Amino acid sequence: MSMEKTLKEILDEILDEIEQELDEATTTAGVDGYQTPFAFGAGRKKDKKKEKDVATQAGYTIAESVNEGKFKPSQVRSAISRVKKQLMRKWKQKGGYENFGQKELRQLQNKFDYNAYGDKDEREISHMLDAFDNWAMNYDGSMREDINEVKVKRPVNRWLELKNDESMHPHKKMAMGLKELKYQLREVEKFFNWYNKIKTMNELDSQNYWKRTNKHIYTIKEKLIKIAKTIQEIEK
Repeated sequence: MSMEKTLKEILDEILDEIEQELDEATTTAGVDGYQTPFAFGAGRKKDKKKEKDVATQAGYTIAESVNEGKFKPSQVRSAISRVKKQLMRKWKQKGGYENFGQKELRQLQNKFDYNAYGDKDEREISHMLDAFDNWAMNYDGSMREDINEVKVKRPVNRWLELKNDESMHPHKKMAMGLKELKYQLREVEKFFNWYNKIKTMNELDSQNYWKRTNKHIYTIKEKLIKIAKTIQEIEK
């Protein structure tokens, strides 16, 4: 049994478990974590016998134990990448779950012989597995923070917020608001001057502007006309 075949079988078993959880999450809302304690045989006598019978039926011979450190780092890196993609899909579909990626980490450590003090390849593989562990913790944490932030920062109707603000008298609202707009318009004016300088320095011809540029100019002019009309109404 070739090393490539063994690696593929290991990876397929890990991914099959993840896929099984995805299917369960789709059909059952409150499903607990999967319970497959002997998915990889777990070293029981009957499992070893079954593996041997299956492996030798087609004329294969039993390969050395996977835990002999025979896998190349490039193979392990590819396997971890595939597991990551499946875990990300699983996280998003289930909406998060406890101990994200930890069972997969243990499976990978067992199958790829985690040995931080072994030979060069074993140390590199162990380093990749540690990196996978850090990735799982950071991914889970950052995703939860993003979700919590979205829950806290709900869209606010700024007009209603201004209108219903009883901490300021209407005269103060007008004075403070227009003062802020004055500063914002000063910034806008500054940017217009900068882009005008870019046009002049580079001798750009407005006839050769991109189509979208002319569209932006037209939209800005239209908005400025509307603003001018609104200011006239405020002045009355």
